[in-house]
Amino acid sequence: MDPPEIEITSDVADAIFSHMEDARDIARARCLCKSLNEAGKYVKKVGYVYRASENEGQPMPKIWQGMVQDLRRKLFLVQLRIETDPKLQSKSVPAEEQALLLSNPCQLKKWVPSTGNTLQHLCIIDYGQRAIMKTSSILEILSRNCKRLKTIDLRNMSIHTKNCEQMPPLRSFSLDCVTINSDAFNDISDKMGFLQTLAMRGVSGIQTGCLSLPQLKVLWLELSTKAGGVKLDLPSLSKFQLKMPCPEKLCITAPALKSIAFNLEVPECSAIKFEGLSHLQELLNGESNFLSLSIICGGMLQNKLNFDIPCMSLGGDPNQLGVLNEVIWNYPRLSTMAGSVKLDLPSLTNFQLTHHTTEVCPDELCITAPALKLGES
Repeated sequence: MDPPEIEITSDVADAIFSHMEDARDIARARCLCKSLNEAGKYVKKVGYVYRASENEGQPMPKIWQGMVQDLRRKLFLVQLRIETDPKLQSKSVPAEEQALLLSNPCQLKKWVPSTGNTLQHLCIIDYGQRAIMKTSSILEILSRNCKRLKTIDLRNMSIHTKNCEQMPPLRSFSLDCVTINSDAFNDISDKMGFLQTLAMRGVSGIQTGCLSLPQLKVLWLELSTKAGGVKLDLPSLSKFQLKMPCPEKLCITAPALKSIAFNLEVPECSAIKFEGLSHLQELLNGESNFLSLSIICGGMLQNKLNFDIPCMSLGGDPNQLGVLNEVIWNYPRLSTMAGSVKLDLPSLTNFQLTHHTTEVCPDELCITAPALKLGES
């Protein structure tokens, strides 16, 4: 049945669709009249969500086929989000439907080429439980077909960076709960050289490599597995969040770094080096081990120092189970501190210590900060 004859100007139709992101809403609007049906081909932003409650009894192939057909009709698609409902993430995928995972290369090749000329922003959230079991070549497919991509956000999957083509327009690359190849840093540096933002949260698999990105300004590095040797050469980096098992060797060169938040317990066997932190303005320490703090700031911190000492016991949910009976403080003894590892901060103006229990306190702490404004600390 064709939509009724109701004339709506293109400006009005564009305004209507500009407030819609869900593919279901767009499909309903296109049924209202021919003007909206035609304008629906030119929507620039759309999202697809697979929900069990709405697709009960429908086989996955039928759902996939409908989405692929709809994507092929989008002539000027700029922003796309495809995701699995979070309620389904913990459920298993039937064996006959595992080939239809969102990151499956065979499925990607059915729709990616048709959007390649216009697509600039892409987010895919896959079935975490099954998708991480099979490595996808999604980055290779995107790099060959989508030459205008500016942002990529991939979650709950296993990927590799091999055979990727150059991606010069890419400015933001985000991975969340992703398994990746051990030398991915080298490929990212080589193929995504103009990145300005890189976020790796809950990423496993990286073992060694050099991340060298001259234009990178923001880095969120949260690796879930311990690496061997890692080098970060980031001359433009200004904001850095670091939380991961301490690598055997870690060298970070970031002369423009202004703000860093870190949770990194440094064992004696690890070799950690920060170079060129001459502009460091703000530091948040989320670890009770002050050795890593001494390595990072070394007298170069100029403005604000925050300590957030972990003292709450967490369950597996994670729910807070209460205050720990004993918090382990690893402040360096003054007798063992000398020169650059001393907490001597002549330009420090703000200082905050967050600690949620008075049952324990450190044996000894000395911070030299003549510019500290006590009224604002």
